[in-house]
Amino acid sequence: MNLELMAYLTDHNRLWAIDESYLLRFKASAEAYTGGAIEARDNGAPSRTANNIAVIDISGPISPRPSIFSAMFGGTAISSVRASLRQALADDTVRAIVLAFSTPGGEVEGVSDLATEIQAARVQKTIVSHISGLGASAGFWLASSGQRITATKDSLVGSVGVLALHADISVAMEQEGVKVTTISAGRYKAEGSPYEPLSDAAREHVQGLVDAAYGDFVGDVAKSRGVATSQVRKGYGEGRVLTASAAKDAGMIDSIGTLESVVAKLMPRLGVGARAEGKLGYMMAESDPARILANVERKLQAVGRIDSCGRDDQAAWVIPENLDEALAPLLDPKSRESIDAQQEQARVWDLDQDRARRLRVT
Repeated sequence: MNLELMAYLTDHNRLWAIDESYLLRFKASAEAYTGGAIEARDNGAPSRTANNIAVIDISGPISPRPSIFSAMFGGTAISSVRASLRQALADDTVRAIVLAFSTPGGEVEGVSDLATEIQAARVQKTIVSHISGLGASAGFWLASSGQRITATKDSLVGSVGVLALHADISVAMEQEGVKVTTISAGRYKAEGSPYEPLSDAAREHVQGLVDAAYGDFVGDVAKSRGVATSQVRKGYGEGRVLTASAAKDAGMIDSIGTLESVVAKLMPRLGVGARAEGKLGYMMAESDPARILANVERKLQAVGRIDSCGRDDQAAWVIPENLDEALAPLLDPKSRESIDAQQEQARVWDLDQDRARRLRVT
C-alpha cells in the first residue's frame, strides 16, 4: 500500500467531482501498490492548432496541479488547461477553441475558477466543448462553460455531484499491533483522523463542505447552459451519468457528433472553406439558450427577416444588415416572450455599437 497516495485520496477535506466508481478504483490501486516512491509530474494539457482552430485536450482524471495523484494515474492539471487556454486566446491566428473532454472528472479545487474564466473568454473567441467517451462530473462542469457541447453517440455525460472519502484504518492498524495517539490543539484539529471512526459532528461538517461545492457546481452549469438551478439539480441525472441521447433530451448537451464534425462545422464560420456569397453571417460570442433561440427563429421567420436559422454545431446565421429592425418583434417590451427573455437579452443579443465585438462577421 502507498500510504501517501491513500492519505491523498481519503483526506476528508479533499472534495471530488468525479464518477465515484473511478475514485474507488483509484483507492483500490493505491491499496495494491507495492512499487517505489512516486514523484509528482505535470502531464500537461496537449493542444494543437489547425485551420485557425485550437483543440485543447482534457483527458483522464482532473487535478488542480501536478501531484502524487496525477503521477500515479495520469490525467490533466487545471493549471495546464488554464495555460493552454490563455495561450490560445493570446494567439491572433487562433479564431476558435475546442475543449476536447474524455474524463471521469476529478478534484473540485480550481474547477469553478477555470469554468468562470472559460465563460468570460467566450466574448473574445468562440469556445465550444466536445465529449468523447466520458464527460463526467468536473469534466462536465468545465464542458458546460463552452458555448455548445457536442458528444459522440457512445459517450456518457453528467455525474453532477460532489463527494468526499474518509478512511477509518483504526481496525487495520490494531490488527497490525499499532495504536496511534493523536496530540492536537484546537477543538476540531484532529477531526476526521483516519485512526478513529468519523464522528457525527465531523460527518456533518464534511457534508456542509460537499453541499457548498455542489452548489457551486450547479450554479456554474446553470449559468453556462442558461437554465434554472432546479433543472440542473433534478433534470441532469442527479449524480448519474446519462447516454449522449438522454443527455441531449435533458438539455445537457446540444448535439451528437465526432470531434472532426465539430471542427468541420466551425471552419466555414471562420472563413475557411466555402461560404455563401452575398450573405452576412454572424457568429454568436455568448451562449444561445434554447428558449431564446426558438423565440428568435420563430419571430424572425414570421417577419421574413431571416433566411435560415439552425442549431447544428455553429450553424450559420444568415441575417440581413438591418439586424436591429429584424430583432424588433422579439425585443418589443409588450411581448410576453420578450419579458421571459429579459435576463438573457442583454447578454445574448447585445446590439450596442460599442460592444459590437460580440458579433463577429465571418
